[in-house]
Amino acid sequence: MVYKCASAYLRGAKENNVAVTIKHFPGDGVDERDQHIVTSINSLTVDKWMETYGMVYKKLIDEGAQT
Repeated sequence: MVYKCASAYLRGAKENNVAVTIKHFPGDGVDERDQHIVTSINSLTVDKWMETYGMVYKKLIDEGAQT
């Protein structure tokens, strides 16, 4: 579901000449600390990350997210 919403947002932004930035790479939500205040820790294995957050980021990058 997250990917579908993000993908729709990306399409809408591109239609209106707005650049899209994918924030909090590599995985907001794994660490409950505020990433704006302290460095967060991604405790997922590489395989688990690729099945979850990584899949979303990869698809959005493939669809043309600029940054």
